[in-house]
Amino acid sequence: MLYKYLEDWKGKLFHPTPALPEGEGASPSFGGVRGGADTDITSFRFLFENYISAVSMSFQSEATEGLQIMGLLETRTLDFKNVILLSVNEGVLPAGKTVNSFIPQDVKQHFGLQTFKGKDAVFSYHFYRLLQRAENIYLLYSLDAKKGDAEKSRFIYQLKNELNTFPNIEIIDEIISYPPIKSEAETPISIKKTDEMLAKLKTQTYSASSISTFLECKLRFYFRYILELEDNNIFTIDDMLQGKTIGTVIHSVLETAVENGRFKRMEKYDIERLVSERMCSSDLKLSKEDLLYEKNHLVYQIIIKYIDAYLKHAQSFEENIVIKNTEEKLEYKLAVENNPITLKGFIDRIDLQNNITRIIDYKTGVVKDTELKIKDIEHSFDGEHTKAFQLLFYAYLYHKRHNINFLETEIVSFRKIRTPYILFIDKEKQLSPENLTNFEYLLTETIQSILNQDVPFTATTEIDRCKYCIYKDICVR
Repeated sequence: MLYKYLEDWKGKLFHPTPALPEGEGASPSFGGVRGGADTDITSFRFLFENYISAVSMSFQSEATEGLQIMGLLETRTLDFKNVILLSVNEGVLPAGKTVNSFIPQDVKQHFGLQTFKGKDAVFSYHFYRLLQRAENIYLLYSLDAKKGDAEKSRFIYQLKNELNTFPNIEIIDEIISYPPIKSEAETPISIKKTDEMLAKLKTQTYSASSISTFLECKLRFYFRYILELEDNNIFTIDDMLQGKTIGTVIHSVLETAVENGRFKRMEKYDIERLVSERMCSSDLKLSKEDLLYEKNHLVYQIIIKYIDAYLKHAQSFEENIVIKNTEEKLEYKLAVENNPITLKGFIDRIDLQNNITRIIDYKTGVVKDTELKIKDIEHSFDGEHTKAFQLLFYAYLYHKRHNINFLETEIVSFRKIRTPYILFIDKEKQLSPENLTNFEYLLTETIQSILNQDVPFTATTEIDRCKYCIYKDICVR
């Protein structure tokens, strides 16, 4: 029944609207009801919930069998031995001042039109008529309201005041609370690896992100890379830009800003033009008018601010740095138990400073200095230092591709442009061949664990890691 309402309502409101010719009021669609199939799920759900809250649905039951579920008006002229009445709250029974009319109350009274008082009188008659010959009556009302305005009906007060003196009538008033929640520990999820899973894992391409996910939580790895559940919840997506778009656009613009090993000097209007072109590309499917729309415009301005601030900062010490490459794609086949496992990564920038090759990774999110200061290589595999692991992963791939043994790695945080976030291992910022060899050994062990059929996918024991996990609602802790 509910599905039928949904389909009928969707067909009425979300019918395709013919496109208007230019010059006849045509305007870009921003996710309203006009736009047919392009309407997003968030707007649809919001409108549907408002619609369904006003829909009345009738219960259908067999009159010759057991418990009967009826509306108040359906009980007219019927007698019952046992009555259970739900939602006996003020505002529900009686409904109160809910008559929607443009005619004022005084005008209605003057011309003898029905007012809410007449409606209350009808409800009162049916209420007392229902209870007239009943032997056992249960009046249930709720005191649990989000707004704190729940109150039992005035009819209950009237019954208590008028009938409590009759010797053959017993009135019991009690508050029944929710049953206590059982504190028994539930069995956590443990997923055994099947042959099909192993076949997929052996042919899968592994990135720093996927391996970091496994180190943080094996079950999250299963949801994301085995079941391939999307990172986005369909009920939280809107037709505006997401936060991850900031990084995508910044990477693209900075790539075009490099010329002859240096960042080009760019005026703000040049940055605005490049950002606008990238955001209006086919990937993001935005128009220039969309960039003026609420959150889109905010993201647009943030990106411009980040790029402008970073280019000015980079040019202040550009004499010491030569940019060798940007957005370099790297792949390497790592032999794990006779299986060639493909590793891949994209390095945002590789530059040369004082004859030392540096691996630079751009971040638009929060970066903490403690995340990049580790005692040894093993700490990068503990699931707590994922940013350190990512930098080491990129350095390892670059080392395998170009056979460069001594490297330095750094994160550029656009939130704190002037703060350098350099990876330190035992207070040393230069990666040695020994560091990279140890990293390869531990990386091989980790992938062996991923491919080990005896190691199930289980949830992490570190509850703090679950705080922002997108799968926490389906994970039994």
